[in-house]
Amino acid sequence: TLNVTYKVFFIFHQTYQYKVTHFHQGKTFTYKPGEGHPFTGWATVEVGEADGGSVLRWYGEYRYQGRTFAAFYFPRFEKRFFKELEEGIKRLEKS
Repeated sequence: TLNVTYKVFFIFHQTYQYKVTHFHQGKTFTYKPGEGHPFTGWATVEVGEADGGSVLRWYGEYRYQGRTFAAFYFPRFEKRFFKELEEGIKRLEKS
């Protein structure tokens, strides 16, 4: 289980859990939101090789659970999430 805290407009902080349901070391992992998360569904991350480095392929399906604020915020979250993920990976590569 992973705990992730989201900051919404720098005012509201919410922590949600994600459960890793499948794991193949160095290749793929699949996770789904935990109980109380505003979305249901799943996502899989595949790690592949590209140009002497690695490439991440993300795919899955999420559905809103009737919370209009979550539906409004998701497109903004998605853009920020992948930007912060990229920056985090670059920091790890340097260390």
